Amino acid sequence: MAERIVPISILPVEILLDIIKSFRQLAQPLLLSHISICAFCGDVRKQSSSFEGKSVNIFKNALVKNLEGAIRSLKNVNKVIWKIGQDDPLWTFEHIFNGLSAIQLRDIKVVISQRDLPFLRLSALSNLQRICLEWKKPYYALPTSLSSELAKLIGKCPILSCLEVNARGIHLSDLFQLTTSAHHLEQLSLLEVEVSPKDAIQNLHHLRHLKSFGLCRNVLHFESDSGGLTQNLSNGEIWNIFEKQKIELETIITDSIHDDSLTSYLSSYRGLERLTLYLGKPLAAPVEPDHLLLCRVFGALASHHADSLLELDLFAETSADEEAFWPFQEEILELLPAFVNLRGFGVTEWGATSFHSVAAVQESIKSLISVCTENFPNLRRLNIHPAGDVFARYERHPSSHGRKYLFDTVLSQTFRYEFYFCETFSSNLDSAFSS
Repeated sequence: MAERIVPISILPVEILLDIIKSFRQLAQPLLLSHISICAFCGDVRKQSSSFEGKSVNIFKNALVKNLEGAIRSLKNVNKVIWKIGQDDPLWTFEHIFNGLSAIQLRDIKVVISQRDLPFLRLSALSNLQRICLEWKKPYYALPTSLSSELAKLIGKCPILSCLEVNARGIHLSDLFQLTTSAHHLEQLSLLEVEVSPKDAIQNLHHLRHLKSFGLCRNVLHFESDSGGLTQNLSNGEIWNIFEKQKIELETIITDSIHDDSLTSYLSSYRGLERLTLYLGKPLAAPVEPDHLLLCRVFGALASHHADSLLELDLFAETSADEEAFWPFQEEILELLPAFVNLRGFGVTEWGATSFHSVAAVQESIKSLISVCTENFPNLRRLNIHPAGDVFARYERHPSSHGRKYLFDTVLSQTFRYEFYFCETFSSNLDSAFSS
């Protein structure tokens, strides 16, 4: 039976207050292990501001009195997702932190969409295994007070194994500046965080046990010979350091494919299981066109990780003034059959509308799907997203009657085809595309 969720904004104040007061009695028997503290929506803010005199004070006083206690009552909660929005009352933060600091948290994700953020007392928490901070203001740097609190929190988490930071205006060294002993990090994801080779070397003692590493939109700012600030997206030195230090990753998510450093690193060991590559636009001209570098990356994957690779995803940006290489060069198509254990595979092109005609893209998709169905017996996910209106998605769904396939093609805004196949999927491709 479908659940019905009633928005809090439509509840009368009297009922809302009863819910707040009863929450401790309601929540504890549920033995919750995960909770999400969502941002206040505009409707709630409007309703609370429409209360007259005594009503608004009753509403606020009830929250102040019961919010912290309600959170403290969640004795079994070990994971919290907290979304802070533009409409959140500032006085709630302290009570939420007081409540969270009293329970045995192991995992917290804080998503912030409020630019003028007051002091956020992250350091009230401790002993976390996973910390995730997302700063949803891409044109603004992370406030110094917040980066300082994050560093304090990291320093108070000796068992930290997973750290994910999505924030502009912060360096890798800033994260560990208050940490006195080495973390045994297994997962590190850095989006828009500045990571220089010096940062990586200084913090190697935190990185030696990494199994999963994400590094994207890593814009390095440095002073040029002319005295002005310039930027560079190349992270080649990072991969050289990892290769030299024998840090062998199982999962890589990166947009660092503007030189051969990643290829060299992938050729230095075996055992990669998941790779996600973003082919964006470097601020400086790459050494070679992306498709040539990509061919060498795939060569390293085929020679060193063919048996271990389980998931492979490629995101490629195109623009109207260049030739697209959708979806792959012929050299890469010839290497794909080597990945016999692949379970998930995706190719996405974004940016300008695809240069090729619908018929040409159809033919490319057909060829790629044929390679997958003929060579990847364990495939469970295949996502193909050309730019513009041409879109295709294929998923394999296990069923009690054997394998079932779903192939969904959108050729334009007005045409849609859906096909369900059994074991004879590949033999039906011709009729699918000719419909």
